[in-house]
Amino acid sequence: DAGKSIGPYLKALGAAIDKDPKLVGVFAAVNGKVVAAEIFGEPALFRKLWPKLLRSYSADAAEHASVSAKDAYRVNAGEARSFFLEASDAKQKAAIKTLTGTTIRLESRDTTLYKLSVAAGGGRALHENVIRK
Repeated sequence: DAGKSIGPYLKALGAAIDKDPKLVGVFAAVNGKVVAAEIFGEPALFRKLWPKLLRSYSADAAEHASVSAKDAYRVNAGEARSFFLEASDAKQKAAIKTLTGTTIRLESRDTTLYKLSVAAGGGRALHENVIRK
């Protein structure tokens, strides 16, 4: 049952964001490897989408977990930072501009970054999503 398999992840990570009201994003790791990052322009937007993100990344972790939770390697901040910087330094592959904003796709050998910015407010980033290929 999928609900049971993601239950431990939901329980372990569900309350994690309550500790910092200024939190704007999350890095997801499976089997000791960063697989994604979600960064939002403001805490309220992140909190609104956090339950869906949590379920999605919990399902991914449950599906691909190769070790038990107690034996799992915890990714450190430096590894998460390197993952994001690799994606940020990648070559731009596409840009779509509309009246309301711009979506840019950057690709490196191992990552793809999607950046959505809004036209209002000087093109401030609203959401950045990085995924490992």
